[in-house]
Amino acid sequence: MVKTGGHLIPTKIETLTKDVPRNKEIIKEIVHSTWPAVSAPDPDGDGPGVPGKPFQAQAIIANPVSYGHIHVAERLGVPLHIMFPQPWVPTMAFPHPLANMPYTDELRKTNYMSYKMVDLLMWQGTEGLINEFRTKVLKLRKIRNGDGGRDLLLDLQIPHAFMWKLEMFLGRDGGPDLRRFSGRWCWRIRWLLP
Repeated sequence: MVKTGGHLIPTKIETLTKDVPRNKEIIKEIVHSTWPAVSAPDPDGDGPGVPGKPFQAQAIIANPVSYGHIHVAERLGVPLHIMFPQPWVPTMAFPHPLANMPYTDELRKTNYMSYKMVDLLMWQGTEGLINEFRTKVLKLRKIRNGDGGRDLLLDLQIPHAFMWKLEMFLGRDGGPDLRRFSGRWCWRIRWLLP
């Protein structure tokens, strides 16, 4: 996003040919890291280089951009909860953080559609690696056309918690019922304060 000036779709050919493949590889690494995160012992759990006890998550709390969360939750049959400091479900109040659009109330429908477009573009770019992860690593069936791969979190009504105040939405758009607003999360650390 830094190299593309905040644009989801690169505008320079060199970015398309060099950075997009590298970024897809990074996303693949992130997706593949989600399975051991919920099913493997801590590699240093009993000391440096000494694996800990066997582990299997009973619930998953994830960042939306880890992308593998819903698939590993399906494989384990455990609940999933998404938590993030930015809006990440469709709303008329704000555009998607990756949409590179102005934050204005005048573009309410456009704001809402920006989430659908970003999700569609992300799904088109990651569908192959997600399906490979599902079939080869998790032994799940692939997500077929028509299964709504880009909207799984919304279609399955996965709860989301956002780390900002509901007041940011008052008078704007309440959004889907799956959203919860927890307010700011911060700890008062004495040595950080003047």
